[in-house]
This record gives sequence, C-alpha cells and structure tokens, in this order.
Amino acid sequence: MREHTALIEQIALYLGRPWKFNALEQASCWQRQIIDGQGRGLIISKEYNQPKFKISGRFDKRITDPQQSEFCSIGVSINRRPKAIAADIARRLLPAYLPAFDKARARYLENEKQAELLTNVAHLLLKASKGRKIAHQWSDAQKAVYFEYGTATIYGHSQEVSMDLRRLSIDQAIQIATFLTRTTPFQTK
Repeated sequence: MREHTALIEQIALYLGRPWKFNALEQASCWQRQIIDGQGRGLIISKEYNQPKFKISGRFDKRITDPQQSEFCSIGVSINRRPKAIAADIARRLLPAYLPAFDKARARYLENEKQAELLTNVAHLLLKASKGRKIAHQWSDAQKAVYFEYGTATIYGHSQEVSMDLRRLSIDQAIQIATFLTRTTPFQTK
C-alpha cells in the first residue's frame, strides 16, 4: 500500500475541497484515508492479490452511530488515472455515503442527548433518595441508582423514561414518591 500513497494523494486533490489526504493516519500498511475535516472520511484499501482498491465511507464511532445498512463501498482498478478514480468516488460512493453519515451523526447526537437526560434524572433521584452511587448499565440508554439495599433502574427511549424500583426500604420508596410528586417537571435543553 505504501507504493500507492502518491496515487491516493492525487485522488484526494482531484476530489477537491474539503477532501484531503490524511498524512497523519500512516500506522496501517494496508489502508490510507482521505478526510474532509468534518468527521467524514474515505478508507482506501488494496484488494488482496488484485489490482483493485476498495473505497469505503468511514464512520467514526466516537461521533456517529452507524447501522449496518449504511455502510457503503465501491471497487476501482488501481490502473486507472487518479482523476477517473476521483470521478468514480464522486459519482458512485459520495451520493450514498454523505447522507448515510449525516443520518448516523444525527442518531449519535440524539443518543447523546438521551444519555445526558438519563444521567440528570439519575442524579436527581440519587440526591432525593440518599442513594449510594450511579452506575452506567449496558448502554447509555440505561442507568442504575444503588441504595443501601435496593436499586432503581432508569431506561430511556426517545422522549420517554421508565423506572424500575426494586427491593427498596419503605423510607426510600416514600422519599422517591415524595420527590416525584413535589418537583416541577424537569426541563431539557
């Protein structure tokens, strides 16, 4: 793949702004990246024993929440000119990849907002009931507040929150019920 770095740099130039060759990502000897500076990227890897590149849209899990159906890639011959490969990327890959990336990014941001809401609810519950600690469960869509003997598990989906209260003392149950009836509705940003 090292011998193809110059070709990939030229492909990035032909793609035009904002795309550029990612010179910082040289740790891998089998793939290179072209990025746009906004989190989107293209991964270019050589097909094993074939004179072809596989070019895929990149989804960084730190900023997106991709679904399997959103992954897209194309194959192009290494022997083609950089301008022709860039035109193939622009014609065949980008129209599918860019909307899929934006959709995955929006889903990630919504999940982050939901996780923040659940964390706020868990902190309020912890404070109101004198619980011991908050634990993040299997995903950001679930939090648990631990008490001396019981737990409150908070689940979130979309704009709804559910709560399971298990093995609480009567005092803790009364504290939580009092807290829920006396507080004003929690406002999200």
